[in-house]
Amino acid sequence: MKEDDEAFTPEWLTANMSIIHAMLKRRGITESWYPEYDDKVQDIVVRILEYIPKYDPTRAKKSTFINVLITK
Repeated sequence: MKEDDEAFTPEWLTANMSIIHAMLKRRGITESWYPEYDDKVQDIVVRILEYIPKYDPTRAKKSTFINVLITK
């Protein structure tokens, strides 16, 4: 998958949810260690969906943009 060849849409996000799970795992946030994991993922997805219209592919890759939103 070349993530930046495709438009950043809600459909793209749905098809690429693994990126969120991988970023959370790098932070030590996993289903087994974080009881509210599903709630955390849902909050992050809602935040990303709110910010998709502000995404500028000339300034960052999708993964970088998502990473910033996860840390907010």
